[in-house]
Amino acid sequence: GIYDYIQRSIWTTNDAFANFEYYSPMATILAKLGETEEIRLSTDLLMVNPNSGFKWHQDNQNGPVLFDDALRWWVTMDDTPADYGAPVYLKGSHKN
Repeated sequence: GIYDYIQRSIWTTNDAFANFEYYSPMATILAKLGETEEIRLSTDLLMVNPNSGFKWHQDNQNGPVLFDDALRWWVTMDDTPADYGAPVYLKGSHKN
């Protein structure tokens, strides 16, 4: 595969990830985006890849979220050089 390592629910076994998810500004930002005071984590997924670059691809859902008011998000844990560019999303691809 393209990943060197994959682990689900990393916050349950790694204090640094748990602290990031609970105490970083990320939780506040997600709550504001969701217009709520409470955030519930359904699943998390750590994927480590050799960063050899991706071509156009479509991510899978990575979790059984079956409600309309869910937020899906990702955070890169590495510096991203400017020449890599920002992610590009195809219009309407969130409906797949």
